[in-house]
Formats: sequence, C-alpha cells, structure tokens
Amino acid sequence: MALNFPSNPTNGDTYVALGRGWKYNSTAGVWEALINVSTAFDTDDIDEGTANLFQTDERVDDRVSNLITAGTNITVNYDDVGNSLTINSSNTGGYDLSNNDTDDLSEGTTNLYFTNARADARIAAADTDALSEGTTNLYYTDARTRASVSATTGSAGYNSSTGVFSIPANTSQVSESGNLYFTDARAQAAITGGTGITNASGTLNLDNTAVSAGSYGSSSAIPVLTIDAQGRVTAASTQNVTIVTTTDIAGDSGTDTITLGTDTLTFAGTTSEIQTAVTNNQVQIGLPNDVTIGNDLTVTGNLTVNGTTTTINSTQLAVDDLNITIASGAGSAAAANGAGITVDGASATLTYTSADDRWNFNKELTVARVHGNLTGDVTGDVTGNITGNVTGNITGNITGNVTGNVTGTVSDISNHDTDALSEGSTNLYYTNARADARATLRITAASIGNLSDVDITTSAPANGQALVWNSTNSEFEPGDSFSQSDFDTAFAAKDTDNLSEGTTNLYYTNARADARIAAADTDALSEGSTNLYFTNARADARIAAADTDAISEGSTNLYYTNARADARIAAASIDALSDVDITTSAPTNGQALVWNASNSEFEPGTVGGQITIQDEGSALATSATTLNFVGAGVTATGTGATKTITIASSVSAISDLSDVDATGVANGEILKYVSASSEFQTSLITNSMLDPTNVFADQFTANGSTAAFTLSSDPGSKNAIQVFVDGVPQLASNYTVVGTTLTLGGTPTNGQIIEVRGYGTALPVGTVADASITGVKLQDSTITLNKIAPSDYYSADTFTAGSSQTVYTLSTDPGSPYAVTVYVAGVWQKPVTNYTVASTTLTLASAPTQGVEVYVRYYGVALAVGTVADASITGVKLQDGTITTDKIASGAYASQNFTGDNSATSFTLNNDPGTAQALLVMVDNVIQEPAENYAINGTTLTFTGAPALNARIYVRYLGLPLTGGNVPADSSVTNAKLNLTYTSNQYTGNNSTTAYTIQAGHNDHSVLVILDGLILPPSDYSISGTTLTFVSAPLLNQSIDIRYMPV
Repeated sequence: MALNFPSNPTNGDTYVALGRGWKYNSTAGVWEALINVSTAFDTDDIDEGTANLFQTDERVDDRVSNLITAGTNITVNYDDVGNSLTINSSNTGGYDLSNNDTDDLSEGTTNLYFTNARADARIAAADTDALSEGTTNLYYTDARTRASVSATTGSAGYNSSTGVFSIPANTSQVSESGNLYFTDARAQAAITGGTGITNASGTLNLDNTAVSAGSYGSSSAIPVLTIDAQGRVTAASTQNVTIVTTTDIAGDSGTDTITLGTDTLTFAGTTSEIQTAVTNNQVQIGLPNDVTIGNDLTVTGNLTVNGTTTTINSTQLAVDDLNITIASGAGSAAAANGAGITVDGASATLTYTSADDRWNFNKELTVARVHGNLTGDVTGDVTGNITGNVTGNITGNITGNVTGNVTGTVSDISNHDTDALSEGSTNLYYTNARADARATLRITAASIGNLSDVDITTSAPANGQALVWNSTNSEFEPGDSFSQSDFDTAFAAKDTDNLSEGTTNLYYTNARADARIAAADTDALSEGSTNLYFTNARADARIAAADTDAISEGSTNLYYTNARADARIAAASIDALSDVDITTSAPTNGQALVWNASNSEFEPGTVGGQITIQDEGSALATSATTLNFVGAGVTATGTGATKTITIASSVSAISDLSDVDATGVANGEILKYVSASSEFQTSLITNSMLDPTNVFADQFTANGSTAAFTLSSDPGSKNAIQVFVDGVPQLASNYTVVGTTLTLGGTPTNGQIIEVRGYGTALPVGTVADASITGVKLQDSTITLNKIAPSDYYSADTFTAGSSQTVYTLSTDPGSPYAVTVYVAGVWQKPVTNYTVASTTLTLASAPTQGVEVYVRYYGVALAVGTVADASITGVKLQDGTITTDKIASGAYASQNFTGDNSATSFTLNNDPGTAQALLVMVDNVIQEPAENYAINGTTLTFTGAPALNARIYVRYLGLPLTGGNVPADSSVTNAKLNLTYTSNQYTGNNSTTAYTIQAGHNDHSVLVILDGLILPPSDYSISGTTLTFVSAPLLNQSIDIRYMPV
C-alpha cells in the first residue's frame, strides 16, 4: 500500500496511513510521522525482495517449463513472452508411442476410454429406430400385418389395404335362419293370460271380481279390504271407529285441554334454570350446563362445589361459622405453602410461606396499636412511635420516636451509606457536574506541561517538534519527528524475506507449482491417431454399421414373422376391436352387436325380439311380444311393415294440463315450477331478472355496524357483480346476493368504501341465425375490450389544467367512465365519484390546480358493428395498429430487463415500440406512467428520473408497429384472421402451492399474471409445458388471475 498524501496541505494538517499518523510541516514542506509505532504489515504493503518472491502465473509457467525434460526425439519450446509451451517430436512419423499405451495415462472426465460396459450402456439406451432393418428379421408394420389377414367365410368383408372388417349394419342384410325376426303375430301368439288375466287376440284384460266399484271409508269408519295372491281386491267393507280428539293436562299451577292432531304440547323450561329436550319420543327435563338462578337459592344440606374457580358476586359475604379453613386437606405445612387471601385489582396478598412458617404481607401493614411486648425480630421499616419495650432486633429503619427501653442491639453506622444521610452545606457529595466545573476551571489555567508524564520545561519545544517518549525519564519530551525520508530509508533496507506472507500476494514455491500440474488429466492432452478416446458418436457409428441380421434373437424382444402375426390374429377375438365390448355382458344365442351411443361401442343385444312394458318405471311383465294401446282416442292405421298409432288428446291448450296454473298470465311471462303446489305458475320471473341492460355501479360508506347493503338493481346472481372494499376486490365466497340485498361475509369498518359494479345477468338464448346481429341490435357496452382493435388499449390523452377548468375534450369516445383511467397530478381518480364521461367530454368533479397534468388512458371503446361481409376489409380500411403482434412472425410479446444504478436514465431497447403507450414498464413491480415517468425515442427508453441502485426494471412490449413489406394484400384479411380469443384461469392461493395448471402453448411472455391486482414480471414465475410455477407460494386466499394472450 503506497502513501497517498492529500494535495495542497496547510501547516498542521494530519493524515493516517500504514497504521500511523502524519502531520504536515509547512516550514520544512514535508509530512512528518507523529509517533513511531510498530505496524502489522503483510505482503500487500511492501515491495518484493530477492529471496521470498511473490506468487505469479508467470513464475508457475516457468516452473512447469523447467520441470519438463525433453526425451529422445522430443523438443520442448517454452515461449516466455507468449506464455505457451510447445512439445514436438523430431521424428518424421511423429512421436514413437511403441513403448507406451493409454494404460500409461490417467483417464480424464471428457475424453473417456472405450469399455464394453460403456458400449453396452450405449446400446441399451438405443432402440430399433437406431438400427437398420436386415433382410431376414423384418420389423413389424401395419401393411405387413394387414396383408397376412383375410376373411374367408360369412357375410363379413375385409379390406387388406386398410385392415378394416365390414360387418352388416342391420338385420335387413342378414337372412333369417334358426333365430327368427320379431313380428306382431309371433309376439301376440307368445303371450298367455295368467290368473285373472284373459288374452283376447293379444289384448290382455283383467277379469272382474265380486267387489262393487266405489269409495270405502270415512271420517268415522276405516276400509276393510281382502287381497288375493294376484294383488286383486276380492272383498271390501267398512268398520266404524271412535277417535279421541282431546286430552287434559295439569301442572303445579294451572290446567289446560289440548286437541290431538291440531294443538302442540310444548315442554318449556325456565331460561338458564331448567331445560327440556325431545328425542326418540321421550321428553327429558334437566339442568343446563350453566345454571343461573334469578331469585334466592336456599341449600338446607351440605353444598359441595367442584371446579377450578368459584365466584361469589355479592355486596356483602356473611359467614356464620367461627372459623374459615384455607387449604383444607393440605396435610402438611409444605402442602399449604402459598395459601392465603388476594385482593383483586390491588394485587394485595396475605400469603402463608412454609419455608419460614410465617404470614407475608406484600403491602404495608398499618396497625393502630400493638398491645404487649414485641419479642420477635422486626425486619421491615417502623414509621410510627414505639412507646413499649423492644426486646428483639430491628434491622429496618425507625423514622418515629423510641420512648421505651431498647434492650437489643442497635446496629452501628456501618450498616448505612450516604444515601441515607442528607447533604450538608460544607461536605458536599460528588456529582459529574461539580467535577466537570472543577476540571474546566483547572484546565483553563493549565498547560500540557502540567501533566505528570509530559516535560516541556527542561527543554522547551521548537517549531515543528513533536512529543517523543523518553523511556529513560518515563515521559514525553520535545523532539524531532520521524520524517518521510527517515521512513523511506528504513523501508528501503527491507525486502520480502523480512515480511510475513499475506493472503493475496503469495510467495512462489515448487509445491504450489507441482499442485497446479497434479490438477491436470487427459482433458489437457490432445488425442492421438491410434489410441482414441471414447465418444458416443464412435459407439453410435459402430451400432449403425450393424442391423438386426447381425444380432441373435433373444427370448423377450422377438423378431416379426408372418407365422407370428397369423398366430396373433388367430388368437384374437372381435372383442379386441376398440369399439366392440362382449366382455362386460357376454352374448347369448341369437343376439347381435347393437351400437350403444352412451358407451360409443357395439355391445350384445336383441334385434327385434321381445318388448318390456313399463308403467312409470315398474315392469308389468318381464317381456312381451304384443303392445296394446287402449283408449277411445287410439287408432291404428297402415298395412305391411309400417304401422301408425294415433292417440287423440283432449288437451287443446297448456292450461288444460293438470299441473299448470295459467291464471292471470300476461304477455311475456314465463312458467316456473312451484314445488309447494306441485304445479307450474306464472309471474315468477320478473323483467328485471331478464333485462340485459342491468349494468350498474353502486357505492356505499360503511357505518361499522351493518354488513347488508341495498343495490340499485337485482343482478340475478352474485357472479354478475364485482365487489370492492376500499379498492380491494372481494371473492364471491365472501358475500351473498338475494334480490337487491348484498350481504358481506364480515362487517366493514366505519368509513370504509364499498363499491359494487353490476355486469348484467345471463339470458336464456337459443341459436342465433347467421348475419342476424346488426349494429342496431348490439346493446351499448356489448362489445368488450377483447373485441376491440388492440391499438385502442394503447392510446392516451394528456392535458394541462387551466384556471378552474373541469371539462376536457377526449380524442375518442370511450363509451363508459370505466373504460378509461384518469390521473390528476399522478393521483388516480375514481370513476363517477371523481369524474364522469359523456361522449368525448370528460368532466372532473373539482377543478385541479392550474398547470398540473391531467392524464387519460384508454382501455377500449364501444363499437356499433354490423355483419362484416366477406372480403370487405381492405388494406385501406385497416386502421394503423390493427394488425397486432400475434399476427407478426417475430417480436410478439417480447420483454427486456435492466438494473438501475442510481445515475443512468436511458436504456436501449431491442425493438422500436413506436409509442410509449405500446410498452408496459415497471420499476421494482411499480407500473410507470407513459410521458409522466418515461419517454420513447426510437429504441431509447428514457426515464424522467434515474432508477435507484439495483432497482429491477422490467419492460414488456404490448405490440409492434407494422412496417416495410409486411403490408397484407387487399382482401386477404378475413374475419377468421382477425378472430382473437382471450381466455383466463383463476385460482386462490393457499400459502403452500407454487405450481398451477395453465393452457398449453404459452411461455413467460404470452401470459399476464396478476396477484391480488398486482401484475407480476416473468422473473417472479416460470412456465414449463402446462405448468406455471411461482418463485414463492401465493399467500392464503390471494387472488391469482392468469390471462392468456392470443398465440
């Protein structure tokens, strides 16, 4: 370390370096050492000597060169200037390696030697795709398998090119044989009537019984029925009964009569005293867990209270007993230790201590009078008068008068200190203030020569001299200082042999050079022409030169043969086809394969056959061949294979149906089922529930006591609104909506702002005909932001506030105050509350200070769009910026990162974004405002203020301007090419999960990740396939919104 004295010093200036102080002598014009001290130097502070040399790569290289000795036919050339070592062979054929092989050289980590194990491992990692097909052992192909299969019998066909079997589609292509097809005649002939049932040409009729048709039973009689084994009523009569309808009840006071079946008998207890419960037809009457007696309670027997705490809350506690026992059952003094009385609130205790067998008061004890003599020891303070005799010891303070006799020992003053003695007027106590005042007085009149170890009297100091220690006299005396020349002379006489080695500049040793050589291996040695190093490529080349004919067949991986393919096919079943299932239900004789649309497969089933007749889900018979339609309104027509069954209905209007009540129906009303009356009724769905214009915004101020708020419209569903509390979005699980009543999950704090935005209700809509939605049919705000040209997202207006100016003219009609963000002097303004928008007029609620900036950023505008005809969008009709980055081959969704250094304001971009609004710029995750915080000039991004040291600067390109020869041809941009689909996923953090599933085909820059409303840069997450992984897990209940850009 060199001395670097300050420039232009003045007399007396000081400088500290090399462990000592230096003072400038203007008379001599030199820096002089104030005190000669011994400094702990190391090798970094001194020049190199001649014996102990510093460690350098050059010296190591020289050592390596000296250690290498050229052998026979070998020359060694060391270029000290170029730092290179060249070893050459003088033989024309190269170095003779006949006496050496690779066994003489250790294997490195890169150039590996060949081993069978390595070759085997390389082969094991390969498959037949890396091996050419031979002429004998052929690989399996679909064509070879299909060519070996044929269909020889039956009605099935086979296509050897596609491998597809053709099976008859229906029974019309299959001739009738042993299994007959279904006919009406065959079905009718197969039906026979059982007990009580007569079959008349296929019509099943129930036989009459002797029971007369009618109603049986009344309010005073019950029906008596006789049922035979077939479930028929064979006898019916009635039996009169007498029903008791009332009963009397009586209590300790009062009586009553109840009517059975109408009145309810209630067993009620007294609140907090008696409770009742009814379970399993039993009434239980008992005491609740916590009993409160409203009036007096008298216990004539013993009262035992078990528990942790017994609380008595009364004005006065009166105890008739002459004695109160504390710690009952303790058994010994040690067990009773700590027993006593505590005055709650005053922390005053009277506690028994078993160690010294005494009562302890933790507060002062005032005793009006002590009668008798004190024979024990008093260890506390006595502040009253003692007029009796004290025969014990008093070790505390006595501040009163002692008028009696003291027969004990009075301690001397050794037990006291000055804290117990008031200060007099002569002998004053020591204080720092008094010592400082005395020292100031003494120092003012003193000289450095007054110090006991300084002598400037024997030899007066001369100009420029310093105080130098004289060990003989044990004092500092005036003397000449240690000059720069003195230090240089002493320093020049030393070299590295006199200086201990430091930690940076190490001395050279042979051991260090040898260690550098020993750290090398075969990676430092070039490959020869005979002993080659092992590489995967060489192993692959050896494998590629072979084919399956050169490898014997093993026992597991067998080669393909026609015989094996034929055997595989012969062992297969039709069940092996992917769309045939005869395993779940095995086929029976006569069944065919029938398509099951639910399972998307052919399954065994009956074609034709029998019919199972059911009545509301309960089978009347397990099977039948005849189905009869009975009734006056049933007619059958048609001949041959086609029959028509006509059932005439007496219902001419929906009101004729038994489960429909259309009373008072009005135009436009909808029927809704009411379970209470088991019928459909009208006027249950209001117009407001179906009004698509139900878009609204409400704002409330919390009063700290209510969680329910009345909305201006019925949104129909809580999913049709968004709720904010002081600007924080609430999860749908945190609130409910019933009609126009919004109820939050918790009560907001007084003064908090609750904002509700309604987005309309869902409509039951059928299929919309092509070109039926015209511009007139489009409701205001129907076209959402993702339908608008991306250029509208990037536009902005900037105004300078005039005197008392509240009205500003926008360049574009945003359609809604919620489609723009307004900043006044950099402060965000709240829509509707702080500003309104009507067409292109922006009106602020209050005039800003004159001269401040009013910044308006657009997030999209409402469009009135009709049906766009094919080829109607020409290049002229395309507005600048309409072709977004997802239509451009490269550069879409690009981003860059920079790091602030507290001084630089300009940074170079990879692309020219064209405008500041086409960038999303964040500094330490805080979004920067275009023009306000940064500007763009070509590829230069310039901040208005330098980002802080190590600040993370993230720039995302929101789009690139279309340039050059990429102009699309006329009529080439169709609707399909402009169809952009924006999708998203929402999750909720749980403080542990970091990985979430996303849509395929995206990278870090084609998604927008928003955590609780804060946009995250890609450095906070990564994407691999369909998994997005956060650097740290989102917190519990944090809202995660992942939005996908078109790719």
